[in-house]
Amino acid sequence: MASTAIVLGASVMAGSALADAAADDTVTEVVVTASGFKQNIEQAPASISVLSRQELEQERHQSLAEALANVEGVDVGDTAGKTGGLNISIRGMSSDYSLILVDGRRQNAAGSVTPNGFGETSSSFIPPMSAIDRIEVVRGPVSTLYGSDAMGGVVNIITRKVGKIWEGSATAGATLQTDDSFGNIYNGNVYAHGPLIQDKLGLAIRGSYQTREASSLSYTRPDGTETTVSTRGPSPVENEIWSAGARLSFTPTEDHDFMLDYDVNKQWYDNSQAQLGTIGTQGYATEQKFNNEELVLSHNWRLGAGELQSTLSRGVRETIGRILPSNVPGGGNAGDPRTLEATNTIFDTKFFSQWGAHTFTVGGQYWDAEMVDGVAPAPYEHQQWALFAEDEWRLMPTLALTLGVRADDHSVFGKHTSPRAYLVWNTTPNWTLKGGVSQGFKTPRLEQIAPGITGFTGQGTRPTIGTPTLKPETSTSTEFAVFYDNRRDFRANVT
Repeated sequence: MASTAIVLGASVMAGSALADAAADDTVTEVVVTASGFKQNIEQAPASISVLSRQELEQERHQSLAEALANVEGVDVGDTAGKTGGLNISIRGMSSDYSLILVDGRRQNAAGSVTPNGFGETSSSFIPPMSAIDRIEVVRGPVSTLYGSDAMGGVVNIITRKVGKIWEGSATAGATLQTDDSFGNIYNGNVYAHGPLIQDKLGLAIRGSYQTREASSLSYTRPDGTETTVSTRGPSPVENEIWSAGARLSFTPTEDHDFMLDYDVNKQWYDNSQAQLGTIGTQGYATEQKFNNEELVLSHNWRLGAGELQSTLSRGVRETIGRILPSNVPGGGNAGDPRTLEATNTIFDTKFFSQWGAHTFTVGGQYWDAEMVDGVAPAPYEHQQWALFAEDEWRLMPTLALTLGVRADDHSVFGKHTSPRAYLVWNTTPNWTLKGGVSQGFKTPRLEQIAPGITGFTGQGTRPTIGTPTLKPETSTSTEFAVFYDNRRDFRANVT
């Protein structure tokens, strides 16, 4: 079952950019996810790991789950989903308890548009690897800053900024299996960015494409009979995944930055032989498609007292290729296409400022979530407001205490408060002690609290019913960690 990989690539990059990249290897890693502002990783109030751009480029990854496979505290499992992808688990909690961000923006949908075992497709809704600057992984609850779903941890994909000179790269690769029954994989991606008007207007474009041939695996039983391996996961079907995006950055003055970003990602899987699900009124069409689209507008304002960051985003995620197995209350009939579409409209804003020994962060969020499911007579929806505040108080140059609290007001569940307290002590330049207590918070998915039929299982033979009395889950997490960094080439920690 071995396979070999042949990678072909070409890149164009200005010499000054290469020098900057080399210089970056000698400085301390800077992170933003744990506190919402830039700080050295050893001072971050959380257990956090970083995958750098260089590390991402050294190995070929087909999805976010593959990129995180060797990160401590992250488990992508050894069991593939129906499409052959992997799910992400942080500290033993299922993927539903891990919040995925792109540049700090929520990617998790409020409702499941991938029912019946297709949740792993979400780990392929990421920018091309060549467009990613780094990936930060926070282990443990971060609900104070990010709200619901951040109970197990947070994965923040941070993309590259538009540069002051034009540079770009194009890569192509192939995984050629030594046994052709596994199915070969071919992929490529492009990325380019640079100024349209020097120091004023910049543009970045990105794209990726991957195709996989159908696999056809079998094994011989002890009695000598040849048995085909199920195509739902272990033996993936033929599929294609592509993404494209563009970003405009505008700096009218030295105090203001604006950014407009558009991204689209589409996945296609063959189901012509009912490999993923029974065709017809039992729930599936001959093709399964999973689409994601996002439009983002952001503004950074550098004030004399601090910096204000605001983002407005609208994301739409949908599944195409599901069939209604029976007549439903909304008027749909057996055999009709089943609509599955979730829309997130989110406004985030935060202000951070340093006053003496204190670094304050205050902010808010408005989240309008809607999900349309063909089995329901009306859309599922909720609105949620949140306010949060944190203070990193440097008690001594080497000792910092972070105190924070978040107040959420949910249109269904009402008010909830999530506090945290965290202490970081840089005992020596090489040793750091960290510890704290934080609360996690997770609301049920939109369809889970709806009355009546919310889906079907058993290949369309058994309806599932929502539970309107469900309440949000909460958790209290306590951790203590010891970190060592020799400042050259070795790091270790125990948590």
